[in-house]
Amino acid sequence: MRFFVTYKKMRKIININLIFVILISSCNTKPIIIDPDLLKYDWASDVYDFKIENDSLAFQTFLRDIGQEEIDWVASYKISYDTLFIFDSYNTNTIKPTTFKYKIVKVDSFKLILKEIPPKFNDTLVFNKQIHTKKNDLKFDRIEFYSSSSWIGPVQSLIIGSDSILYHYGYFNTKHEGLSKYKLSPVEFSRIENRFHYINWNILEVESPAPSTSSFSLFVKTPNDSIEISGRYLRDNVELNDFIAYLRFIERFLNLNPIEDEEVSFRYSW
Repeated sequence: MRFFVTYKKMRKIININLIFVILISSCNTKPIIIDPDLLKYDWASDVYDFKIENDSLAFQTFLRDIGQEEIDWVASYKISYDTLFIFDSYNTNTIKPTTFKYKIVKVDSFKLILKEIPPKFNDTLVFNKQIHTKKNDLKFDRIEFYSSSSWIGPVQSLIIGSDSILYHYGYFNTKHEGLSKYKLSPVEFSRIENRFHYINWNILEVESPAPSTSSFSLFVKTPNDSIEISGRYLRDNVELNDFIAYLRFIERFLNLNPIEDEEVSFRYSW
């Protein structure tokens, strides 16, 4: 009997010590904190694009490809510790907003790996950082752009001047409808300039759009010349395709101011 009591006491002591060790271990485990600035780049896989534009909005293509048709290409996001949260876009038709969670498995100067929580369709997404190089020294006096799309895409006209003033007219499926004006900040304008300078303007072979597919028109006035192209996308010119996509969705990253007392003449209109 004495042995039995002693044995029970020993087990109790062992269990208490084990719990104490687990608690100490858990207290010493520090949460992994990801620096958000490490993600603020252009990322691409063989299939998807993921571009972190600012502190709250990103351009992504992978959510729509896993059956989430209500999610726009531009979605809001936040990073908490090592978890990336992506939310419904501004024009979602769902009653209850949906949140998509991804664990940031790795992010460095070359690679970004996201693991879906919980795993559903695309369990793990592997992106490579897009390293852009300057390919021209052109300055633009004015950029004029028009996107005409199928029923799921934006239809709009916009002008961006060298004075960093942006005029936008949204016709269909845009964040801002009607005529708007916006003064781009130096950071916002430099993003446009950088993407403009990444482009090799000697490669301008354009694919003709098929019926009911998106297309664009682009006019660039430089101090000494001008460039004008129209079509669906550019063959063998990744940076120009990226620039077109950037212009197509730039109004969704900005809070434009509607105007009624100005008349703006757009080269391209609906």
